[in-house]
Amino acid sequence: MIKLNQVSKEFKIENDTFTYPLSNVSLEFKEGSVNYLVGESGAGKSSLLKLITGDFYPTKGEVFINGKLFNAKNRFEVQALRKHIGVVYQNLPLIADLTAIENVMQPLLAQGVSLERASLMAKAMLEKVGLFDQENGFHQMLPRYLSSGQQQRVSIACAMVTNPSILIADEPTANVDDDTARQIFQLFFDYVEKNQTTIPRTVIIATHSYLINEFKSRTYRLSKGFLTVTNNN
Repeated sequence: MIKLNQVSKEFKIENDTFTYPLSNVSLEFKEGSVNYLVGESGAGKSSLLKLITGDFYPTKGEVFINGKLFNAKNRFEVQALRKHIGVVYQNLPLIADLTAIENVMQPLLAQGVSLERASLMAKAMLEKVGLFDQENGFHQMLPRYLSSGQQQRVSIACAMVTNPSILIADEPTANVDDDTARQIFQLFFDYVEKNQTTIPRTVIIATHSYLINEFKSRTYRLSKGFLTVTNNN
């Protein structure tokens, strides 16, 4: 479970003034759940996600991961936590000179998985996201030869391939058509539902997509840094 208790985040800007992307936010993301963060641009969605991943630490309040107080100032604690978190970034490009399957292998190799094992695991993950295709060879293509939707699915495969218990996605459908967006949302729901009997998964998605009405789940709305609405669909 992920819990934020009266969390605020401030940034110092010009003339010694401060901006508050998050103000006194308290919420919980339960194990085995898919959760949406919605709100206009600048509402604080990305800042909240970065508090969970350890990219930011709160100015005030506390963040708990699986019942343990998380101190993002402790780099060793952040490194240990990151092993259990997969992140789908909004604008993080794939490695341009590596093929799709080689990109997906990178998180595994970074954790010390052998080259042969990493190749097999990356193949299996690309099959799950619909990109291991012997006929068209999508898995062997460099990113520039893939569509934006295919590139996004490779990014999702990179985030999922280490089988993290927490999956964070920042606007994962921002640059794809509706059909591809539906496939992406379904991937996240399958990731949670098909792992309920092993280690429960928690997925948190920051999104503007209206398609969440087709994939109903717990929704949190942020506005100007404040949590304004919680909808437990």
